[in-house]
Amino acid sequence: MEAHDAENLSKLQQLMDENCIEISVGEFSTDPDIQHNLDFDTFMTMMLHTGYVTYTEDSGSLDKIKIRIPNKEVRSCFEKKISSLYNRTNPYWFNQAMNLVDLLMENKAEAARSLINTMLKEFLSIRNTGHELYYHGFLTGILGLATAAKGIKYHEEIETGSGFSDVIIDNFDSKTVCILELKRVKALSDCYDAALAATQQIISKNYASAFISQKYKNVYGIGMGFAAKSCEIAALGNLVEKDK
Repeated sequence: MEAHDAENLSKLQQLMDENCIEISVGEFSTDPDIQHNLDFDTFMTMMLHTGYVTYTEDSGSLDKIKIRIPNKEVRSCFEKKISSLYNRTNPYWFNQAMNLVDLLMENKAEAARSLINTMLKEFLSIRNTGHELYYHGFLTGILGLATAAKGIKYHEEIETGSGFSDVIIDNFDSKTVCILELKRVKALSDCYDAALAATQQIISKNYASAFISQKYKNVYGIGMGFAAKSCEIAALGNLVEKDK
């Protein structure tokens, strides 16, 4: 089963939230069949036969059935498995994190936006996106991991200019820094306006000033607007050039 498929994750989330889901009963026969990418319904049929999920009382026909996790012990097994899929040892997650750092440090805003949206849909539960701090945690998990691997600095909420910037990625060796400001809104239609407001905060609070005074060659300012599992980005470009 594709562990990073957004639809599959949504169904797993429903099961973890003690809800039921509907599946079509699939067929599998041998171990080699199991080892090759099973579709979600066939995988869950296998889970049903092995006792990891069970029928609900109002389950329908034999072809379309409703299932749920039967008890806390099994739910704990699911939690441990899901945790192992989305941590630092997962190469899929790690490679995306490394790629995102590169895109941000090269000021490739549109490509970064596309990748962030992919990761939001794959890895976040929508019930956890009600507060701006959750997006901070999301980016910390991604960028903190990748910057450490690359040997560059990652800072959260540090004093810069006349305020505290949300996130700073700082590569002193190449004299390049990326300043990120995050805003969370409720409506998807407001995401880009939130990103623009974030860029205005970078400017009004002079977040770039310390790096410009230290003779950095590239000081990028990026505003991010978040709503549910979507992100919009507004980029200021190289603030060193604009300061001349």
